[in-house]
Amino acid sequence: MTTIDEMYPSESDLNKDIDKVKELIDKLASYKGKLAESKSNLYEALHTSEDAGRILEKLYVYTHMKSHEDTRINDNQGKATKIDMLSTELSMATSYMVPEIISIDEAKLNEYLQDEKLSFYKKYVEDEAKEGPKLPDEDAERQMYWDTETLMEKNGYHRYEISNYAKEGYACRHNLGYWERIPYLGFGIGAASLVPGELIGKCRKLEGKMGRYTNPDQLREYAHSYRNKFQAELLTETEEMEEFMFLGLRKMDGISKKEFSEYFGKSLEDIYGEAICKLESLKLLEQDDDRVWLTKRGIDVSNSVFVEFLLEG
Repeated sequence: MTTIDEMYPSESDLNKDIDKVKELIDKLASYKGKLAESKSNLYEALHTSEDAGRILEKLYVYTHMKSHEDTRINDNQGKATKIDMLSTELSMATSYMVPEIISIDEAKLNEYLQDEKLSFYKKYVEDEAKEGPKLPDEDAERQMYWDTETLMEKNGYHRYEISNYAKEGYACRHNLGYWERIPYLGFGIGAASLVPGELIGKCRKLEGKMGRYTNPDQLREYAHSYRNKFQAELLTETEEMEEFMFLGLRKMDGISKKEFSEYFGKSLEDIYGEAICKLESLKLLEQDDDRVWLTKRGIDVSNSVFVEFLLEG
């Protein structure tokens, strides 16, 4: 029976397989848009995907078993996270395959599947083809997301926020106001407002600087200055810091350390230094002297990144 340490006797053995998976991921990209061109392309893409998946499965088992041996060993935890990211990269690299297989003419596909080498994948291909057109899975959606960026850039639109594009100088100020927490009034059923705390009045002591109104009665009382009656949600300083981070990081240029310090009177490093360092080491964030922003990988797992900025208590 093979022990866990026999799977990868040395660090170089481990790195060799990691490099091999990366090499196969790059190879898979060369077949994108070309599966219907020849049975050779279809076979090579399927075979390459299978090889990468087999090696990655071994890497996953090894690194995660090692990480559970002793959770205090940061190096093992880091390796497991690295393989998780590699798995995501492989999923993205193969996301084009099913849509392309489905789009191949049925007669041509049947002809391809008569090939001796491709016959090994016949059941997989036929199962996908039988299902017919379907909503894209998570991996395909992610690929569409990045394809959208390429298309928009080619047509002169740049992305200024995770899901928004505009031509230079035409970014939506309305949307940016939300991400930058500029005070606003919301009207209508279910609408919320963000109003500076000092405008609420002196009827209560505020921890934070902002109050949020979530129904018409609250706004009506605010507008008529009935300061002792309304029940606004008063945001604490902690909640404001959290919002500053996960709203601001939606923008491609991220958040400003200087603006954080000016608003809260505390440095970003003192409050979030550890979280930023961790995420930067995982290549999910980048920073310079003033700004912190999401990397491409960080955008793909943005919700997981934002969770790191939730403060206890």
